[in-house]
Amino acid sequence: MTQELEQIEYRQGMLEKGMKPNTLPVKIWRRAKIPADVRAAISAESLLGLGGLYGDKKTGDPMEYDYLKLILTDGVILNIAPLWELVPWNEPKKYWEELQEGKYDWSHIAYQLWPERVKEACKKNRSIAIAHGAVDRNLRGMLL
Repeated sequence: MTQELEQIEYRQGMLEKGMKPNTLPVKIWRRAKIPADVRAAISAESLLGLGGLYGDKKTGDPMEYDYLKLILTDGVILNIAPLWELVPWNEPKKYWEELQEGKYDWSHIAYQLWPERVKEACKKNRSIAIAHGAVDRNLRGMLL
């Protein structure tokens, strides 16, 4: 939803700068007025509260994040796994624990939280490297 708001605001700004509606790359959402309190309520920082310390417990390398980029190809369950404490559902906690263990190192969310661990996994497993775009086009060498 935050992405949609950003797109609306971007398009509205382009129109205000004089760009014609038919030259915009994507369909315009006309008359979209978003109150400031609504915008604040759905911002990543206030709604999700993802700021904090995450990291690999085994190697002890914490990383600080202000936000997480949610990628649809990871699936809903992996995207909400870091939010398991906020969700009234038991499944996300299970997936969060498995995510911490390295079971889903192919996911983009794992790379955001534990980049060093995932880079090591890419060196050992070519399919994980391909999922992260870490192999050159000829599948010869690693890019990470």
